[in-house]
Amino acid sequence: MSNENKARREILQTAFNTLNGVFTYASAYGYPTVDSFIDFLGQKTISDSGSGYGGLAISARLLDLPCSIYGTNVQFGCRSFLQEQAVIVRAQANNLVDRPVSQEELVVAIDQANKRTVDQFAHETLFPDNFFDDGFDLNGPYLYIPLNGKELFYKTIANYYRTLKRGGSYSIFTTTADREGIGSEKLAMLEQFGAEVGFRGKRILDEQNKLLGYKLIK
Repeated sequence: MSNENKARREILQTAFNTLNGVFTYASAYGYPTVDSFIDFLGQKTISDSGSGYGGLAISARLLDLPCSIYGTNVQFGCRSFLQEQAVIVRAQANNLVDRPVSQEELVVAIDQANKRTVDQFAHETLFPDNFFDDGFDLNGPYLYIPLNGKELFYKTIANYYRTLKRGGSYSIFTTTADREGIGSEKLAMLEQFGAEVGFRGKRILDEQNKLLGYKLIK
């Protein structure tokens, strides 16, 4: 079995879904306020790679934001996913918006998010070239691609770059990976790959210069 196939199998075995909304993304990427993150989203077409239970898209819908968020999750096609998603979103709705939410609103928000979610590996995504204004990988493929999957990792980053519009950026969250002792190696791979193919990038730091992630810029 090739390293890429081993990595693919490991992702399916180890990845788990989370429910991270607008508030979590704003904090994770060091935006000073939630409003500043919402301003960044604007009316853009956004990629949410490794979108979990679709928290970013669901919360954006509940907040009536004009952006369009497309999720990617290899477990989206699993029979149990939609049932688990409905239970988790209902139980954790207060983490997605800062107001009471009716069950009817949740049903609509989940449905709208799922219409823009695809069951694909990030390295095999079928989104067209220059499709997204910006993108995010928050505890998604970046974290779960094991180090023995270097070829798969490179294909994933290449797809992030390919699907970005000129001037767009792809923010990749690294803090969790760093706590597990693999982030620094992956970050070095990411920066090396950027140098090889010629994309621009910069590290995302908080006010204390703590590493939050890496921004791939086209």
